[in-house]
Amino acid sequence: MHVGTNEKFAAFFLSRCKLRADVPADAEVDRGIWVARTIAIDLGPWPEWLGTLTVDELQEPGLVLYATSPSRRPEVLDAEHDSLQRAVQDVFHGLTLHGVPSFNKGANIVGANVNGELRVRRYSNLQELRTASGLPPFVVGIAELQRAVTAGQRLREMQDENVNSPVNARWARLLRGVSVLLKANVAANEFGDRLHQFVRVLEALIKPRIQQSRRDFAHRAQTFVVANAPTARILDEMYDLRSHVEHVHAAMDALATGSREERIATVNLRTRQADVLARVALGRVIESDVLYETFSTDDRVDEFWRLRDDQRRQQWGERIDLRKIV
Repeated sequence: MHVGTNEKFAAFFLSRCKLRADVPADAEVDRGIWVARTIAIDLGPWPEWLGTLTVDELQEPGLVLYATSPSRRPEVLDAEHDSLQRAVQDVFHGLTLHGVPSFNKGANIVGANVNGELRVRRYSNLQELRTASGLPPFVVGIAELQRAVTAGQRLREMQDENVNSPVNARWARLLRGVSVLLKANVAANEFGDRLHQFVRVLEALIKPRIQQSRRDFAHRAQTFVVANAPTARILDEMYDLRSHVEHVHAAMDALATGSREERIATVNLRTRQADVLARVALGRVIESDVLYETFSTDDRVDEFWRLRDDQRRQQWGERIDLRKIV
């Protein structure tokens, strides 16, 4: 890790995370934000407290996202560390909006370079994240990291806007959608809870009308996907599964036909489709300057959904084919 003398740092480390060949050994990807393949720091007295298995994992290669800044008091654990942790956490969240990479051990480490000696001041384990079942693995490369930085900057803008007045602030609804997606990343799907969260992410964008929510979901979601009758049926079923879970029923019980195994397979398929669609749609809004402003307030969102279908689709751009997600 590139931490200069009398600089503080905060790092997120994913051991044994699969990376593309273009990820550098250690390089700055944005001002004060770095990426590396090994944590490469002296843990000092921490091994005695962390245990052998954890320490061994910290020596493995993987993905390190870290933020640094100069400090007049590098030996002190204070608000400067908190600020660095927020900065690197924004990038980490920006990364996991697009997918969850496979890794073995996740750690959050903060510390400083005090007169040439790199010291760890605080350590915590990251919450376990669940990778998408049945989808191609999410492998991190430079393109994914650059998207994560962009998303992280917008996440910070949204959070700063909402810190004092979360009800009327700009991007309040969009930020709630982000929050739900981050919850989806840790949710199991035994009863359909993971599917439920991904559909809620889409609802944050779709803004379905009261008493018309099922109809609006299937209709408006076809702004994001190739529109046809089979896709509409998929979206209807996806919403029905979500509604079953909302009322604390098992998702597969919403399906009238098929064996238990067949119904479970259908729930898992709809979950994969909702997973991809939620990430693509939310990522598109966050990355597009025009759509980011369009989804900044409820009034602007309502204006968007009052447009004709062809006008919305022209603004949205390329759409995905939901039927190809199997």
